[in-house]
Amino acid sequence: WNHSIQEIDEPFIAHKTCRNKVGLVGHPFKEYWLSADGVNDAGKTAKAVHVTSNDATKTCKLTSENRVVEIDHGALRRKIYDHDGVSDLIIESEREGGYLLRLETPVAANELF
Repeated sequence: WNHSIQEIDEPFIAHKTCRNKVGLVGHPFKEYWLSADGVNDAGKTAKAVHVTSNDATKTCKLTSENRVVEIDHGALRRKIYDHDGVSDLIIESEREGGYLLRLETPVAANELF
């Protein structure tokens, strides 16, 4: 509601996909890659894996160079695209092996209502 002109405003939800210096997504969610080798049911023994990117800058603008990261020296490649408020992740595997992709969102379930 816009009080000054007494009209209902269109809802606005800012959506941008930001990456950290390593190349992993940091906004609107946080992206983590873990090794699934020897993981128990609670995921307690999962360990971080090596992540590389062609661009080592923190930015909120995706380009062809910075949208791709490699996990464990090329075992996996992750590309990210964002459009119309949606983030698409494309994951390609070169080798066999177990990996976990963890996406952490800042919104708690009780904040949705």
